[in-house]
Amino acid sequence: MNTNFFYPIPNAGFLSISGSSRVDFLQRQTSNDLRNLGADDARLTVLTSPTARILDVFRVFEDGESLGIVSLPERVLATEAYLRSRIFFNDDVRLENQSAKYAQILLIGSQAAQVLDTLGLDSPPTVGGVARFTFRKSAAFTFGEAGFDDIVFRLILPQSETESIMQLLAKQGTAELSFTDYEVIRIEAGLPGHQTELTDDYTPLEVGLQHTAISMTKGCFTGQEIIARQVNYDKITRRLMGLRLDASVELATTVRIDGKSVGKITSVAASPRFGDIALAVLKRPFDQPQTPVDVGGVPAVVADLPFVS
Repeated sequence: MNTNFFYPIPNAGFLSISGSSRVDFLQRQTSNDLRNLGADDARLTVLTSPTARILDVFRVFEDGESLGIVSLPERVLATEAYLRSRIFFNDDVRLENQSAKYAQILLIGSQAAQVLDTLGLDSPPTVGGVARFTFRKSAAFTFGEAGFDDIVFRLILPQSETESIMQLLAKQGTAELSFTDYEVIRIEAGLPGHQTELTDDYTPLEVGLQHTAISMTKGCFTGQEIIARQVNYDKITRRLMGLRLDASVELATTVRIDGKSVGKITSVAASPRFGDIALAVLKRPFDQPQTPVDVGGVPAVVADLPFVS
């Protein structure tokens, strides 16, 4: 990707957890190990239901005497309510919804780090890292995230500074992405979306989060037993894959082989690079690349993610 883009995330969520029990509390709720969270880490973890279905996927980082939680878009109120319901009488935990305080902007492109440097903003050197900086006397953060063709940076800064930073990014030749264009490059990269794959229809293992957001050595958390069985007994019966289509299809269209349902379409895009493509959660063994399938009468073939030429 030779062009840099920025994407203001709509309805982004941000929670703050303080109190002496904050790490232990979040440790027993979510899928990743947070006990060794470093000052420069922004750790990806999943909040799952008792049946191991996805409730939220968020990044956790140290923010002074509290933990910052960057929630999925449109998910923060439900997550806030769920976490409050899990606070016991002996937990020293205080939960605050700060979503209205912070804006979140993704910066995407091969020169994204240089753009930040030109603006005088620090960027984390690695995926999963966090950098702290001051923007016009206000505390702000940058996360390094995986995806697309290069590392992606998530800027988190006060809402009052949103227009200022967007104007500065535009002056650096960085183009703003619409939601539609963002969805195209997300699907090209094979990244699960908050409305489509990161939902309670699926477990974290079924949408590719096993190696980035789950610890198999930490203690118990809600849904842990089911996730452990899926891994230990090879019970992951479906997984997120790409489809190369001969024509466009609708969301939620059933994917079939010889008339038998093997999955459904979860995301679709008309890609300038790859043509009509989709993401689908497919049953094994029909998830193998190059497997021919039928999607509502449209021929397609299963593809690895991300899509490549």
